[in-house]
Amino acid sequence: MKAKSKEENTVTLRITCGNLHKATYPNVKDLTSVQEKTKFTWIAFVDCGLTRNQSEMLIQKVVFGFNSSYENPIRTVSKHPFKVFEKGSEPFEVSIIIHWRARLKMKALTLKHTLSFVNHENCSVHLLKIKRAYLSDPEIKQTTEKVINKSRFKLR
Repeated sequence: MKAKSKEENTVTLRITCGNLHKATYPNVKDLTSVQEKTKFTWIAFVDCGLTRNQSEMLIQKVVFGFNSSYENPIRTVSKHPFKVFEKGSEPFEVSIIIHWRARLKMKALTLKHTLSFVNHENCSVHLLKIKRAYLSDPEIKQTTEKVINKSRFKLR
């Protein structure tokens, strides 16, 4: 019996991180100084294009780091979907640390994402090879190409 090649035993995980935003006060022309500081409602997110179960089999938690002007600048999300909601007015670099389940024996993955309030669809894709055996579905179909159009990332 022929052994499977290393390529056959791996799958490429498409990790998408990004942000969506909308105006917090869309019908207000002259914002107060307080409103000016929160003129955008935004979501920062991480998505692997997997189902909830598959994501939670791989990811223990995602830690989002904001700048110090935010109350509670370190946010930890331990369940899919891995996203945080916030309000603000200035772009800044968000640090994102993906902690994998212990059984994977993988180091945490650190990513950076600069918030954008200009482009509605602001995201980047990172490719990571993992063992196919880590996923419950060997014929995994990833959907990150359209992740920003999925309802789980729409702003309310």
